[in-house]
Amino acid sequence: FVNLHFPSGSSPFFGPVCHEVNHLPEAEVFKRLWATMSRGLDGMTFGARDLPYFSWRFVEHPEFVYRFIELKSFLRRRTIGLAIVRVDGEICQLSDIVAPLDDLPEILPALAAWSTQQGCKELHFSLTGRFARSLSPLALECNPLGVSITVSSLMPKDKVDLIHEAFWLTAGDTDYR
Repeated sequence: FVNLHFPSGSSPFFGPVCHEVNHLPEAEVFKRLWATMSRGLDGMTFGARDLPYFSWRFVEHPEFVYRFIELKSFLRRRTIGLAIVRVDGEICQLSDIVAPLDDLPEILPALAAWSTQQGCKELHFSLTGRFARSLSPLALECNPLGVSITVSSLMPKDKVDLIHEAFWLTAGDTDYR
């Protein structure tokens, strides 16, 4: 896992628009978002995201309070993503997201601007190495967390590297109850 730090700032002019909502999106919208995202994860290992899972994981969490950010396209106002965040003091932690992976470079600055409006100094997003590397040019700082996917110590290094590169995991997958 790598923790990416995105600086606070203003929202990109024609970038996605963030709206905090107090509920998960309708089933059809969520299915569309997940179907688009999962196509970008073809050949990867990931936990499927669906409404019952998100409800259990984030709405019904016994300890943490999560906030739901609906991301809409600037011009069409169509929902292009759902971000799950947890605000902790001056840090906004992006715990999970359901959005097309190709849209993340536009979505992350919009979320960082939203976090600024919430009084946060930074947006953090912890995720596995391959995806963290692809987003690191956008980040202010990248910090390896020293947490890796468990594999057999007898496995050859090239196989271990393949496994580590094949996972989509975020902070939302690690705040165990």
